Amino acid sequence: MLKKCLLACLATLLFLPQAYAESKYVSDKIPAGFFRELAQSPATVKVTKVIDPLTFMGDDKNIYSLSGIEVPNLQTGKKDFTLEASKTLALLIEDKDLKLYTTKTRDKGRINRMNQMLVQAELKQDRIWIQGEMLAAGLARVKTTSTNPELRDAMLAIETKARADKKGLWADSALQVLTPETAPGHENSFAIIEGAPKAAAITRNMIFLNYGDDYKKDFTVGIPTSLRVAFSKNNINPLQLANTKIRVRGWVQSYNGPFIEIDHPEQIEILGRISPFNKAQTEPAPNATGMRTIQMPKAPEVEKPIEPEIVTPKKKNAAYPNP
Repeated sequence: MLKKCLLACLATLLFLPQAYAESKYVSDKIPAGFFRELAQSPATVKVTKVIDPLTFMGDDKNIYSLSGIEVPNLQTGKKDFTLEASKTLALLIEDKDLKLYTTKTRDKGRINRMNQMLVQAELKQDRIWIQGEMLAAGLARVKTTSTNPELRDAMLAIETKARADKKGLWADSALQVLTPETAPGHENSFAIIEGAPKAAAITRNMIFLNYGDDYKKDFTVGIPTSLRVAFSKNNINPLQLANTKIRVRGWVQSYNGPFIEIDHPEQIEILGRISPFNKAQTEPAPNATGMRTIQMPKAPEVEKPIEPEIVTPKKKNAAYPNP
């Protein structure tokens, strides 16, 4: 009888994804008030079916999607990684009650283009954050949107630890954080790129962060000037990001080399302090190359006439006598 039990336990462990072979959860219980950025009337739903690593069906027949994260290769057909992530999500939530948090604004960030309800999810009984659990296991990475930027900092902290520990996807050399030099060839895909732009300039209502001397080939980040107010709320001036180490995530386009256009500030992480000597620059420095702007003509300099020096006799001052 004991032998049968041991065999059954072993079979169970072999079925579980690797992240769950040692403990029930890989993340901690969330503290009270954790979801304060979201609407404070969460719905309670029992999960009846997990569809993929991000999507599940509730007992109310609605389809729900986990917001703020993405699973690499979900759209590229690589089933090996997504299968493990799907099994993990099923193990976490299937036949269990979840508390589902949505955005505070009813008409913003609650439904995606596939008519799925976007949610941040919590196990009702154990108070485990589902997005946090997937990130901690290295089975997802952070991907906020302009309508769902909530909890970015908490998600990034968990992702950073999983990456340092080489959990899940972070053990795959093909899924590592890119540099501006390795970005070419990753067009038409979601990527995380880390480095320091060499220059920042404005042209045609766009702030360009140029990472190389040749903007027609090198990696570039574009920030619409309409986002400057949103960035200022986070105490960031995009024009002061030159020579500052940052991490950018988003869809890589092909536009004079690899190019990411920012549509919300949460796509950029500041990794190094902005130097007090790095002044905001609206026009390129003299002789700068690779800038998407036109240098304004310089006004001619006229020498100021030298005024004649008038010498007056010195008088003794009672308060400050001459030495």
